[in-house]
Amino acid sequence: MAKKKSTPVQNWLDDAEEVPRRKSLSNRDRYRRQVLYRWVVKSSVFLTPALAILCILLLGNAGGKNDQVVAKPASVDVKGRTTATLEVQQWLASTPSPVAGKGQIVSYDGQTVVKKPAPLVDKNDKETVVAAAYTTELQHFTISDGLGQTYSVDVTVASDKTYGATVIAGPSLLPVPGADKNSIDQQTSAASGTWPGLYDDEASSSVKQAVDTWAKAFTQGDSAAMRLAMQDKKEAHTYQTLSNVQAVIPQVGAAAFDFGSTEANAASQGKKTSKQLVRVTLYIQWKGNPAPTGNDDTKGLPAVTYDVLITNANSAAPAVVAWGSPGTGTKLQPYQNALVGKKLQPAPTEAPTAPAGGDGATVGN
Repeated sequence: MAKKKSTPVQNWLDDAEEVPRRKSLSNRDRYRRQVLYRWVVKSSVFLTPALAILCILLLGNAGGKNDQVVAKPASVDVKGRTTATLEVQQWLASTPSPVAGKGQIVSYDGQTVVKKPAPLVDKNDKETVVAAAYTTELQHFTISDGLGQTYSVDVTVASDKTYGATVIAGPSLLPVPGADKNSIDQQTSAASGTWPGLYDDEASSSVKQAVDTWAKAFTQGDSAAMRLAMQDKKEAHTYQTLSNVQAVIPQVGAAAFDFGSTEANAASQGKKTSKQLVRVTLYIQWKGNPAPTGNDDTKGLPAVTYDVLITNANSAAPAVVAWGSPGTGTKLQPYQNALVGKKLQPAPTEAPTAPAGGDGATVGN
């Protein structure tokens, strides 16, 4: 019979209540960590409110207002500009004329201030004046002659806050190169159409009739007629129209359907949709002006051009619902020309008379 092995006596005093874990912190490291935690907690008591206030201030400055940031216009010396303008006017009016035919100022193009060098200082700290105390300005203009050629003209002006401004040189005369119309026309032909992203199509007879209806209402001086022509159902809408028009002849030029995106327009060439843009020219005979003679009804009549927005263009009842300057067609929105709740004042029917003893002349800017 096999002898049983003796079982060792279990002594609970030999059992450890907690065995040290591997990589456990020493008492010194544990103390350092506690100090760090205390510092973080105490700092957050002061830093959190400060950060909150800073965030509120930043949000208030960044998004508190919806005002657009407008670049500050460059300042122009009024005295210098006035002096240079008078010089160019007198120069153009001189006999003989400095340009072919009768010259005129087309635009004022701003000024350039000539930078002055710093004074020279010798070894004895004595300054040598190398530039005058006044400010030297180049005042820029564009003029045209009687043949339509344009020129850049500069006048050099000395301007002083105390003593005023005077011309010290000029005017100069530099011809401006004419536009290369053929190259521009080639770029236009290579593009998709009259409006970027749209493809030229044709206006239907219904669209042309809608344009005729709009043009007649637009030149009648009658806001109610405009609402009817535009199929505008809102009675509060009023429309400012042209007045004192004897007759109008509308002509429809380019036309393009708008499917809502460049990709959709490219994929839908040759198709029709309800939205269409049309380039319209109005030949206007104002009251008191003679009617055109001969076979051409528009010969001798002044012309104005618009981009117009057509809705229901693919139906039998289209309507003009907005208009704007040429090139703005893709930005037009239905009834954007409406004046909401505004009562229109009657348009003048007679030209104002000149004051007694005056010659009625006006002075341009």
